[in-house]
Amino acid sequence: MAEKKIKFETAVKELDEIAKQLESGETELDKALALFKKGVELTKACNKILDNAEQQIKIIESSEE
Repeated sequence: MAEKKIKFETAVKELDEIAKQLESGETELDKALALFKKGVELTKACNKILDNAEQQIKIIESSEE
């Protein structure tokens, strides 16, 4: 399955919305589980984006030495 590209800012906004829905306590269990799963996927995507950015920064810093 091809990995869908998502922008960091978009993922963070989606995570914020998911958190609000889950914190409300008004979400049915099945929907809450689906939202939680989506949140985990978005968190992994954000971490991957941040890791890539960190690697790029290290490369830039090392090339300036």
